[in-house]
Amino acid sequence: MMACLSIGMIIVNVLILLPLNGWQLGSSESVGVVICVGFSVDYVVHLASHYVHSRHLVKEERLRESLREMGISILSGSISTMLATVVLFICVVTSFTKFAAFVLSTVGLSLFFSLCFFSSLCAAWGPEGQTGNFNYMWKFTKKWCRHKKRLFIRTSQ
Repeated sequence: MMACLSIGMIIVNVLILLPLNGWQLGSSESVGVVICVGFSVDYVVHLASHYVHSRHLVKEERLRESLREMGISILSGSISTMLATVVLFICVVTSFTKFAAFVLSTVGLSLFFSLCFFSSLCAAWGPEGQTGNFNYMWKFTKKWCRHKKRLFIRTSQ
């Protein structure tokens, strides 16, 4: 839920840049929005996945491990993407410069919302213990169903 909120915040903030730059929603802006959705998911999902699959059970330790393990990769990936995109501002074609603006704003906002906003949400309200572990929930559900089945068989006899 927190990851979805963070991703939604990234997309909304990038879409706010359309009217602020005086752009109409045309073909190059539509392509930029599609790219925005893809880029906005990337960093947050990496942090969320590492957080959920952490071997630690306490949220502070989970967050510390996910930031230590994934934070440097997220930061270096965003820097390399930004450096590669800056070159597009040299182009004369407007769609390339708009695309560069979309990518830079999306990557910058994704970096902020993943490392600051999402991390803050995890520190405050992140799941602890086995919460969010689908394997654990599946085993628990199977065990519970077997128990209910035994109770049902006993009471029906």
